[in-house]
Amino acid sequence: MKRCCAILVLTALTQAFVFGQSETEARRWHFGAFAGPQLAFSLPKQSGSKPSRGMIAGVDVGYRFQNGARGWSAHVQPNFSLLRNSTTSGDETTVQFTTLESEASSVHLPFFVRYTFMDGKIRPFAEAGGNWAMRTNVSYQTTGRFCPDGAACTPIESDDKIKNAEVNRIGALISAGVQIDAGKAVIPITLRVIQDVIRREIDLEPIGGTYRNPRGRLIQLTAGITF
Repeated sequence: MKRCCAILVLTALTQAFVFGQSETEARRWHFGAFAGPQLAFSLPKQSGSKPSRGMIAGVDVGYRFQNGARGWSAHVQPNFSLLRNSTTSGDETTVQFTTLESEASSVHLPFFVRYTFMDGKIRPFAEAGGNWAMRTNVSYQTTGRFCPDGAACTPIESDDKIKNAEVNRIGALISAGVQIDAGKAVIPITLRVIQDVIRREIDLEPIGGTYRNPRGRLIQLTAGITF
């Protein structure tokens, strides 16, 4: 929670500084908001697993290193991420049939540099940097039935929720997109890939040993507005 508050305070202070810039000078600080869909999956892919689907929404704070649009800029984009997944085990003809539905929310902080290739009203760009993520909540719901031979079926149902499930991840980020001028505002459209760079190891107690989580990969398509 303290980390989330710190991110929000930093964003608010930066935006206040933006409003304080002189209109007679070329503005190098810019801010905006964005949202869009995303897919998440593990590498290597697990047998029978399906990508998680969800949405992201956040704000963009950027600083341009030159007066013109073409060239380098630095950005941070704190955002909120929500992912859902549904997995089925067995089918109607098997002894046991279950459906597992999961939902996970997290706070992300992408930090990267962007290079804009042109000065016109439509400007392609590329980005590279890193991403810090902290999972905040996760829930699992299992439903189904167990039907042993010669016995009545038994329903299967469970509902687990874990709040403030702090799972931190560091990822590498690459993006490509285009900026479109719309009056005094700019509309950025971005396709982004975020790849975990470290596999987390979990101690297995009391049986001993460790379990290494697969790396995660996010694919995001976002559109926004920047001033």
